[in-house]
Amino acid sequence: MALTESVLGVVEFSDTLCVSDPCYGRGTWCGELDLGIKPGQYKATTLAGEYGNWGERNWRIIAVKEDETIEEWEFVKELGVDAGCMSIICGSKYDDEHRSMLDMRMKSISAIKEGVGFVCDSGVGDGGYGLYRGRNGKGEVCAVSVSFLFPEDKFTEDEMESGVRYSDERLIGYAVGTEWWKTEH
Repeated sequence: MALTESVLGVVEFSDTLCVSDPCYGRGTWCGELDLGIKPGQYKATTLAGEYGNWGERNWRIIAVKEDETIEEWEFVKELGVDAGCMSIICGSKYDDEHRSMLDMRMKSISAIKEGVGFVCDSGVGDGGYGLYRGRNGKGEVCAVSVSFLFPEDKFTEDEMESGVRYSDERLIGYAVGTEWWKTEH
């Protein structure tokens, strides 16, 4: 399996992010529409590659504040997807821009809207995906990651049958940009 990391770009974020399927408005339970972060410039990347018979898919999207070192990652929640995509949008821009981000995604597998945020296809489309946040040495949230897919061969058949959840501690390394995909596959 060959996975490729691609830089989407850099966006200036205020002190909150909305990480959600951009078809959702505020108040929708399955989005994270008020995630507190350290303000600044955030660089987003996607990790994409073949996934079974699905073809080329996004495995992950991650946004990290420039000039920060992430010391700790934690699972936040499972996010819902109904429009086959995920966005990371500045909290102060979400209400005005989330629908335009949805329109952008219809034209490309992943995109950036200057000053607003990022949007990409979500793994195998609709469903639930894991949201993680990263903290610097001072405990400030300086990164977010949404994991869409993970290497299923790392789990037993029984674990896969019972349903591996994104809250499983073993998935954090896959979700947050460690280089497992360069060395193990």
